[in-house]
Amino acid sequence: MKNSIDKLDATNYNTDRNKKGGNTMMAWLAGNIGTILIGMLVAGIVVFDIIKIINDRKKGKTSCGCGCANCAMKGSCHSAKSGAGK
Repeated sequence: MKNSIDKLDATNYNTDRNKKGGNTMMAWLAGNIGTILIGMLVAGIVVFDIIKIINDRKKGKTSCGCGCANCAMKGSCHSAKSGAGK
């Protein structure tokens, strides 16, 4: 007799939970999927840019990409490196 009562209580609990919005996580995800995807895309682009900047600095490339010959700060920008900027 106790098993049938437990099953009945579990059934009532599940239907009550569904009526009260028990599946709100999936509903929220479905309602915000566009925002989540765009946010992930922007975050991926930012991570890619940061990794590229770090790799370029390790290789000694400048951030402007035009070289130091025509730069107004060529004497002070890379003064720590020998021969750079001269």
